[in-house]
Amino acid sequence: MEDFGTATGLERHDRLSQYLSIRGISNFDRPIDDTSASENMFTDGFEAGFQTAISNAVNVAQLVIADYDA
Repeated sequence: MEDFGTATGLERHDRLSQYLSIRGISNFDRPIDDTSASENMFTDGFEAGFQTAISNAVNVAQLVIADYDA
């Protein structure tokens, strides 16, 4: 949803073709078990995947940039 505003602004200035959003999934607000979404947001494990998500997004971005520079 945040990317929509960025993409809309870029499109208005004819720069949308230069935009790529790389996102990583780091947490979930819809747990599989019986925990409610609001309870889940305050558990210790809620952001357990954050570092992995950042690493994955950086790895993908580096590959995209390396391919673009080639």
